[in-house]
Amino acid sequence: MIFESEIFVRDTIRLNILKELKEKTISLAVQMNDGNVEDYLDQIHNDNSRVKVYGNFNISESVDGDILTIRPISVGNSLKCVMTFSGDVSEKTVSLIRNADKKEENAYKIDKSLQKFELIPSDDKYMIRFAYSEEIQMKEKTDKIQEEYKKDYSSAKDEIESLKQQVEIDKSVLEYYRDKEVKPIEDIIREIVEKIDEAEKQIALFITAKQKKTMEIEGEIKSNKT
Repeated sequence: MIFESEIFVRDTIRLNILKELKEKTISLAVQMNDGNVEDYLDQIHNDNSRVKVYGNFNISESVDGDILTIRPISVGNSLKCVMTFSGDVSEKTVSLIRNADKKEENAYKIDKSLQKFELIPSDDKYMIRFAYSEEIQMKEKTDKIQEEYKKDYSSAKDEIESLKQQVEIDKSVLEYYRDKEVKPIEDIIREIVEKIDEAEKQIALFITAKQKKTMEIEGEIKSNKT
């Protein structure tokens, strides 16, 4: 999966991974154009200086030791950044900060699915391109389905029925107020009905899956007995 954004000269790329780099739970390899691949901590970081000029980029470290920033000072060289992880990470991001207003415009998640990000020259700016592993993304989605599968969808079905009855009551009240000067609730009710329909479909899906699994298990038990 590929995501892209524009980066202009003096915009800032902020990574909240400096602490993890120093603790070596995350490693960062960088490559200028097609040159040598360098490890940030071993070959670029300097305990005596928080700012490093790297080609046509400024790389700096925050005083509190949490943030690493990359800022293009001109358009020229391309820059590739690859991370490797020795443990699980959470709440880590690559944030894009505009020089004009100092506000965060986009933020991209840093986790084991992030394969690399690159700064590629494009006229008077850079394109920053993020590449994520679809395989790992599909695993995160599979885990979410498994988590849903464990839930008690039978009780959820009862709750949906109760909500449907409440919506019917709201509809009858709405008829009385239809021609009066009040804020319309039709849109709200329509959204509720749509969500209920969506929930009913998902409940039916998981209940059917559980029933199928139960029948498969019962079939295996009968086969073993015979």
